[in-house]
Amino acid sequence: MATYQTNTDPSETAPADAAMKPRPAAFRSWLRDGLLPPEAIKSQFESQESRSGPLTRAYLVTAMVWCFFVCWPTTYVELGGIPLAAAFIAHAFRTPRFFLGSIAQPVFVFFTLYWAWTGASLAWSADVRLGLTQVGCARWLWVFPALWPALGRRRWLVFALVLGFLAGNLSQVF
Repeated sequence: MATYQTNTDPSETAPADAAMKPRPAAFRSWLRDGLLPPEAIKSQFESQESRSGPLTRAYLVTAMVWCFFVCWPTTYVELGGIPLAAAFIAHAFRTPRFFLGSIAQPVFVFFTLYWAWTGASLAWSADVRLGLTQVGCARWLWVFPALWPALGRRRWLVFALVLGFLAGNLSQVF
């Protein structure tokens, strides 16, 4: 039986291994912070607030409406998404660079890749109709960048989410 000896001395690693070391660290950093460091994101939110305070507050209200209805039946979620989608489109044309940070966040990237994989899997799917239904569930992918301008005031969004959840449960009591 042959025995194999592994090299455990770190000084004898190959140069290719040394070149590969920074990549996992950069990937971990991206998973933790995204492409923009937290300080840059914070300064973007502060800049947005100082430049267009009333518009930012109006955007927050539309995001709160959507968060309120997100625990309700799908029809209400879709109707609550109309003002958010309109505000998102208007805001995206006004400040397109602001949204670059949102689409480079790991959550958005992974969900987009998952959606793309689900769409590509239709090529070998036995039940294309079921596959199209599953791909259609990604219609909420737009919410990630749409909620981005309001994330500076997460507490208000969570408050609206909790109120919507409680209102939904209260309707079941009656």
